[in-house]
Amino acid sequence: MTRPEFEHIAAQLRQRVLKVGLDFFGTKEDAEDATQETMVQLWRYCEHIDVERNVEALAVKVAKNCCVSIYRKQQRQKRKRAAINN
Repeated sequence: MTRPEFEHIAAQLRQRVLKVGLDFFGTKEDAEDATQETMVQLWRYCEHIDVERNVEALAVKVAKNCCVSIYRKQQRQKRKRAAINN
């Protein structure tokens, strides 16, 4: 996929990815963070994406992985703060 092809579908992908983030976190702020990270990863990788494959499915998979990574990072930060406060 070329960068112009990606740019053409980016807005549509972003909406789908944002929904994944909202479903996962339930908050707009965390969903936006996951969406931003997902779109950056897709942009970096877009020239390797096969246009014959389902790009939306790939975007959803990347979004889910970003959500899990952000969640884990949040949990580590909470544990660190709790350890400091105790």
